[in-house]
Amino acid sequence: MKKNLLLLLLLCLSFTAIDSNAQAPTTLWADNATTMWYNGTSTNFTITSANELAGVAILVEGGNNFAGKTITIANDLDLGAHLWKPIGKNTTFTFSGTVEGNNFAISNLFVTNTATSFTGLFGQITSATIKNIKLVNPTISAKDDAGTIAGGLLNASLVLNCHATGVVISGTGANIGGLVGSLLGDSTISKSSSNGQVSGLQQIGGIVGSPYNKATISECFSGGTVSGLIHVGGIAGYSAFAFTPNRTILVDNCYSRANLVCTNGPVGGIFGGSSALLVVQNSYATGLITSSGTIGGVLGGMGAVTATNNYWDIESSGASEAVAEWAGAPGTVDITGKTTAEMKMAELVTLLNQNQTGTPWTIDANVNDGYPILASSLLQNNSFTTVKSTVLVYPTMTADFVNISSAVNLTNATVYSISGSLVKSQSLHGLENTIDLSGIISGVYFLNIQTENGSSTHKIIKK
Repeated sequence: MKKNLLLLLLLCLSFTAIDSNAQAPTTLWADNATTMWYNGTSTNFTITSANELAGVAILVEGGNNFAGKTITIANDLDLGAHLWKPIGKNTTFTFSGTVEGNNFAISNLFVTNTATSFTGLFGQITSATIKNIKLVNPTISAKDDAGTIAGGLLNASLVLNCHATGVVISGTGANIGGLVGSLLGDSTISKSSSNGQVSGLQQIGGIVGSPYNKATISECFSGGTVSGLIHVGGIAGYSAFAFTPNRTILVDNCYSRANLVCTNGPVGGIFGGSSALLVVQNSYATGLITSSGTIGGVLGGMGAVTATNNYWDIESSGASEAVAEWAGAPGTVDITGKTTAEMKMAELVTLLNQNQTGTPWTIDANVNDGYPILASSLLQNNSFTTVKSTVLVYPTMTADFVNISSAVNLTNATVYSISGSLVKSQSLHGLENTIDLSGIISGVYFLNIQTENGSSTHKIIKK
């Protein structure tokens, strides 16, 4: 019973403050795009408006893959006015150019078609480079192969220094990732992160849904909540196969702070499952893992895996085993469980940096809740610090009103039933608010309070 309650609770939670009142637009960027900025003789283009960025999707669908061409984003862009059309809709019409985001924010991307695959800011990219992009509050509903940056990366594509925050992405099928749905064919994600809510049916990951046929995930980190039916991982969901020998999947110098919810299992703090050639090294996980199936602090259902110099928080995760189960021949496993206090010691940084070129890991007691951080994320000031805010909720047993008091500004309250259904949502303002529960039936509920610095969840009883 306790495990089921935790499962339901985690489905409602995320470290990221999500505006549950945000409404998706109904009009289309495809009808509001402009391509007047493009000419066939240039190889470098500067984008200054959302309409111009939407025009890239129109050009790619028309047969222009932008190979050998560079698009530079010159300012912040807000995509919230219309529903987004992914750039490169499938494996026939792909994007193959370079995009330089210059660390400008691209906010309020909406995709709401649950019948489509290859969904994200980009749909399918092939031999492309996407770098220095910040996505803020992307909301995506899709079928398979969905990520905030791209649905699929193919043929030596690169995603570098790309970050998504306030993520809400859900898929009705497989290969759903916080940044990328499927990653294959010598493609790489590096120095990137995702934080928010990622959910789907199977092969669900905080960064990548499914990497396969030689792919690399390096210096990446995730936060929030990642949930699915089977093969859920804080960094990656599942790696199924390699097309030829020596096509190894590599996860190197990564960490996950994400809570993981897996209905059936297996589930792993870093990687949900693999039957292919997989190497996981110099990485750690801390998030709470809940499943009715098997649980691994770092790895889920594994076969043919080599794990070297990895760690997990045995207290915060609730996981007692490093590997959930062996789905094939047992591999070579070097994974160590540590207490929360041990995970926050400088000694762990020394261990993570051992036998490496340079020192990718560092630590700061005031950042990332005191857990080790990547030096590359410090340069971007983009580690996921969970800010602890004191929120007082009273009374917790009531027939009508609940009072909320906080030391920081309140932003939103959501009430969920014990079965996980949304019962009530209310915007909050200032330091003190009241919620009227007189219109809901008696029972036990979860009240999630969002503040400008974080969130907290409280159990309340409606008499």
